[in-house]
Amino acid sequence: MSTKECPSCHAEVPVEADRCKDCFHDFTEIPPKRSGGPLFLLGSFALMAVVGAAVLFYIVSIPVETKILVDEGTQSVVWTTKYRTRVSTDRLSWDQVGKLEYIISQTGGYSVVAVTLDGDRRVIRADTRPLKSDADQYSKLMEKPLEIVDNTRGFHTLGVDENQK
Repeated sequence: MSTKECPSCHAEVPVEADRCKDCFHDFTEIPPKRSGGPLFLLGSFALMAVVGAAVLFYIVSIPVETKILVDEGTQSVVWTTKYRTRVSTDRLSWDQVGKLEYIISQTGGYSVVAVTLDGDRRVIRADTRPLKSDADQYSKLMEKPLEIVDNTRGFHTLGVDENQK
């Protein structure tokens, strides 16, 4: 008669037996699949590392401080943006500016925008307080036309055609 070894207690059991006579191990029972414990843990650490790297990249890439200077000496507008790891400078000559816009937004913000001859728009100044006097000053300094863009809705625009604004 042939025998087999019980995987639990290592006793010799006949091949035809469904259970071990010593420990009652069931040979017909399908063993449960092992979970990938270490592999799952490694994957979790890798995912956390990728998310951490993405968050760190985002934190490093947002500007810490931006200064805008309308310089009469060089006749240009200079944007100096300071990041955590570097400083970036951008310059726009007054010759490239076609007009200035004073924008009043619906959210209560005000901004002065330089519109280039190419149609690009660059914010010179933005604030929650009115900047009309600053816009007039920049317009006179650059000798560029100033257009007032009122994006608000209210009684002061009631009945006014959009083309007349």
